[in-house]
Amino acid sequence: MHGNKPLLSYRDEFPITKRFICLDHAGIAPVPLRAKKAVEKYLKEASRFGAFYYQTWKNRIEEVRKDCAHLINSNPKEIAFVKNTSHGLSLIAGGLNWKRGDKVLLYEKEFPGKRGKRGNCFYRGEF
Repeated sequence: MHGNKPLLSYRDEFPITKRFICLDHAGIAPVPLRAKKAVEKYLKEASRFGAFYYQTWKNRIEEVRKDCAHLINSNPKEIAFVKNTSHGLSLIAGGLNWKRGDKVLLYEKEFPGKRGKRGNCFYRGEF
């Protein structure tokens, strides 16, 4: 973990804050420098070593899973990584035992991708 760094110092992770004030809704958000560096490291390894680094990447995923679990006082087995919020909601919705007449409540201006894997099926009640 990263210690007791004062909250405002995290702004340094987002160079965009030197030029803009971000009032983002998390649909498309600025990338923190540590995430940029991690992606650059991965791409460098992938271009130099290809699949020979697979176990290294797999180990790193498990390290991050443990860190996330620690952060929320959870078990690493309870942490799942998904592509984005819409993907996660789709997995959850697809895993539920829906019955005709079941209802889902969403904010009327919700981001379209969060309405379900069949477009806006949640609004139409097509279960």
